[in-house]
Amino acid sequence: DILKIDNKNTKAYLLKAKVLFAQNKANDAKNTYQILASLSPNEPTGYTQLGLMHLKLKEHDQAMKFAKKALAIKSDHIPAHIILYNSAVKTNNNNIAIKSINAIKANTPDSHIPYEMEADYHLSINNYEVAVKKLRQAWSKQQNIQLANKLMHSYIKLGQNKMAFDAWDELAEKNKNDLKVQIIYSVALQKNKHFTKATRIIESQLQAFPNNAILLNNLANLYLEMNNKRALGIAQKALAASPNNPAVLNTVGWIYTKQLKNYQKGIPLLKQAYKSTKDSEIKQHLIQALNDAGRSSEANKIK
Repeated sequence: DILKIDNKNTKAYLLKAKVLFAQNKANDAKNTYQILASLSPNEPTGYTQLGLMHLKLKEHDQAMKFAKKALAIKSDHIPAHIILYNSAVKTNNNNIAIKSINAIKANTPDSHIPYEMEADYHLSINNYEVAVKKLRQAWSKQQNIQLANKLMHSYIKLGQNKMAFDAWDELAEKNKNDLKVQIIYSVALQKNKHFTKATRIIESQLQAFPNNAILLNNLANLYLEMNNKRALGIAQKALAASPNNPAVLNTVGWIYTKQLKNYQKGIPLLKQAYKSTKDSEIKQHLIQALNDAGRSSEANKIK
């Protein structure tokens, strides 16, 4: 509608192209971005968006072509350098990749992004030693959840488990009152069998947020992992706080079936959870519970 009134509105063309691409209309999106580029010949936006579109489509030669066009207009345009780098590493154009990453570093000296980009490439080829070095450089610029997780993953892959949680420990210490950080930290600990430490974090957060369903649900799962008989009571508190939450329904049902062998109470809850969200973990719990209850024919019908 905007373009009917003003057929040179670049913001409208940009929005239209993004919508078309989201609708899987790549050719229409490409034509729209081309119009945008022609309307703003001295701006890199149109060509950058074309490059990004081709990058998402894994058409790396085309992505590099348009990224270079954007950089011909503005040589320090960081989004175009990012596109060029990502496509270059995918096509083994190492000289182009090095040139682009150096340009990003030169123009954003305080940013963690170029080092994380390099780390992501080395992670993709399982080169964890180099990935750790790059992630450490990124960490020196900025500390965040994503980097903490990547460092943890890399150190574990290298068999250096003692160092795996160094970044997480630092981040959690600096963000003691950040509930999101503390929850994700505890989940990372739980996944790696550090149950006692994860439990301590969740119990501490519950002092400030006693009715938080996520905290209660996570604590119930931790108690279940440790075969602690308090698991059901905590899970029922989570269910009272969030009665239709499939994650909580799954936890209560799983405690009933796995820990207490009460299939009559547990299976209906697992079914309710799976009906509302076709989650693979809930499906696995439901099938196992049905099999354990001697209802294999029913378990085989779960899709």
